[in-house]
Amino acid sequence: MPNEILEKLYAGNSLSSYESYDVFSKLITGKLDSHLITSLLIALKIKGETPLEISGAVKALKENSIRLPTSNQIVSDSCGTGGSGKNTVNISTMVAFVLAEYGLAIAKHGNRSISSQCGSADVLESLGININLTPEQAHHCLQKTNFTFLFAPGYHPGVKHVMPVRNALQTRTIFNLLGPLINPASPKYQLMGIYSKDLCFAAAESLHLSGCQGAMVVNSGGYDEITLHNETNVAELCNGVISEYQISHSDFGLPKTQSNDISGQAPDVNKQILQDVLSGNISDEKNRAIAYTISANASALLKINNKVDNLKDGADLIMSLLESGKCMGKVDQVAKLTQEHCLKR
Repeated sequence: MPNEILEKLYAGNSLSSYESYDVFSKLITGKLDSHLITSLLIALKIKGETPLEISGAVKALKENSIRLPTSNQIVSDSCGTGGSGKNTVNISTMVAFVLAEYGLAIAKHGNRSISSQCGSADVLESLGININLTPEQAHHCLQKTNFTFLFAPGYHPGVKHVMPVRNALQTRTIFNLLGPLINPASPKYQLMGIYSKDLCFAAAESLHLSGCQGAMVVNSGGYDEITLHNETNVAELCNGVISEYQISHSDFGLPKTQSNDISGQAPDVNKQILQDVLSGNISDEKNRAIAYTISANASALLKINNKVDNLKDGADLIMSLLESGKCMGKVDQVAKLTQEHCLKR
């Protein structure tokens, strides 16, 4: 079966949802060797993944995953696929902490960096946050702090079969795209950054199929987040309908920034930037531009959650919260609680 699938992809033909589900079920349960996995990922990347191929892979990975305990909390996620090659600061991670301080329940699903210098797991560890929580501990953290981090390998043990290939390839694959779609908390509202504008609609459709109630899938000139130096392409899921449009800095009432304003580096540098910005130290040009970018992305997730009427109101609210310096307290609260869990294990 895998060889037939590969020949179909080599010919430039797309897989059905079932074919994708079948081959990814084999992959995630260790039934494909590294050569077949490499061939599959590269063939899909070159051809371009379709919504049916994505949904089949999502189903396979979810069926073989560990779920987060359920609760009455309405959960949201702010997550990028990575793979953009832009090496930015950890915007979606900072957005998650800011919105948790605001009062949204954020279950951030993430991993270590594959194709950039610093992934969400990397910067969280540098902040003293224990990312290796059990599902029960992660759920407790969410209930107590409005934030939890779900370290992907802990919830998708079968991913170990593909990690050596991903690390060797050092390029984005369908697994970048799948990460935000297989969050173990099944968030009802999601802001998803994606590495290609051509995949925005497909990802929004996959979120809809997975039960997400509201989402924005965004790409801004190759960046997997909303930026203020480019127009941002959006595929928005609202009331079961997906609409596509563009937004820019003016929609948020924020100034235009420069691309290098949000450039990032290694975890220790990104950590310092996060600490400065979330502590309200945003008077210098770079940190203020980062604060503006956080405000834009957080505003989008507020709007998806029906907490604000428009993007400008959301951006104003978040800028005020950042200027207060209170958001770093949320990071410290999460670090303390997760380290307490670490001692109890």
